Parts: sequence; structure tokens; C-alpha cells
Amino acid sequence: MNTVNAYALSLSARYDVELKNAKSANSLNFISKCALVVSQEKVATLLANCEVKTDFAQDSVQANSAFCMKALENCAHMLEFAVDARNVDKLKSNVEETLRTLINFKKANEQFSASDIEIALDKNIKVAKERAHLYFRRKDVFSSAKRHASMNMRALVALNILKSASKDKYTVNDNDIVKAIEARFTA
Repeated sequence: MNTVNAYALSLSARYDVELKNAKSANSLNFISKCALVVSQEKVATLLANCEVKTDFAQDSVQANSAFCMKALENCAHMLEFAVDARNVDKLKSNVEETLRTLINFKKANEQFSASDIEIALDKNIKVAKERAHLYFRRKDVFSSAKRHASMNMRALVALNILKSASKDKYTVNDNDIVKAIEARFTA
């Protein structure tokens, strides 16, 4: 089995498990979408070059709790954007806000956390004036900011976009995925 196919095979295995567990069609679609994206040679090569684990879809954060299927959809959106297959105006707003905030943190050489994503997604969270420039803020009320922040954080870690610096803090991994995303925003 070569690395190019290993990502899609891992997602296919996850799909089979979730199908057996009678997950909803929506949840299964999240896995299918990600499998379709990673099955593209350009994407799989990018993942391999960035040392993304081939079984990232199998990882669990908590015991007996597999990688969130909705986070897999966010992985697909991020990867499609990185390889120029999705225009920024077609990017889900919470993913765009997360990625733009991430790039701002990278440029400022600041550590990043899930709470930073939540700040970007929730316009009601107050931010110190000297840090406001780091956040690409949502303009409207987003009631599920905390949940989406968690899903985006899982996607960023799974794709090796972030590397752990301490318990809840990460540094932006300046790999080819990050460079591609940054280039897309500055183009």
C-alpha cells in the first residue's frame, strides 16, 4: 500500500465502521467528502510531504471517541483551499475565520489555541486592543462558536498545521499546507 492511497483507505475503513454503527447519512457524507479530497494525488502527496498521519481519521482525543466526523469535513475544506480547488468565497465562514486568524498568529509568531479560534468565531468575546489585529472576526452572532472552534482545532492538529507547544498552546507548523493556505489568502 503506498502513501498516496493510504489516506483514502483509512477514511474508507472509518466509513465502514460508522456505517456498521448506523450513523446518519449526513455524518457518513462528511467522511465521504474527506475521502474524495484525500484520494486526489495532489492532496495525498501534500499530506505525505507534511507528515500527516495516514490514519488521522482514526485518531481519538478521548478514550472510545473517534475523530469527529464534522471535523473531517473541515479537513476537506482546508485541503481543497490549500490546493486551489476551492475559492475563498466558497470556503465555510468558520473555516475561513479560523485559517485567516491562524495566518495572523503565524505572522506575529504567537502561540495559538482553541480559545483563539473561538474568539475569531464569536464576535461577542472581548479582545484586548493590542491583540485585536490577530483575529479575523465574524461579523454576526454564531451560537455554536465553541463547538466549531473545537472541530477546527481538531482539523488543524490532524493536518499537522499546528504542533503542540504546551498543554493547550500550539505553534503554527510552517509546512507546505500552511504555506499554500497563506499564499491563497495573499494572492
